[in-house]
Amino acid sequence: MEYQVYLGEKEIQFEIAVSATDFIDQLAFVHLVTAKFNAHERSAQCWGSGKNRRYVFAIVFPDWESCSQAEAHCDRNVSPGGEVVSDYRGALDYADPGRKMANAMKERAELAE
Repeated sequence: MEYQVYLGEKEIQFEIAVSATDFIDQLAFVHLVTAKFNAHERSAQCWGSGKNRRYVFAIVFPDWESCSQAEAHCDRNVSPGGEVVSDYRGALDYADPGRKMANAMKERAELAE
């Protein structure tokens, strides 16, 4: 997972490769960040095929402080290689049991294709 912060727009854009070993957990992480910081999904899309398929989610925060706190949260809980850190998985299980919301995000992005 890669993420880019756009403080002027109070937005973080997440890009997730389907080839990631923890693909569904990465989607669940984006869901958790959205819920934790009272944000909303502005857009969801995907492109490419096979191992090159990528999902992009633009998440908008209610204010700059929330966006900045969400960025710090991502910095702490996403490894330099883009994986969700292993000790954060319990929070994902709590926030998205069965990864239902993560799968719903995946479907929304595919519908926008």
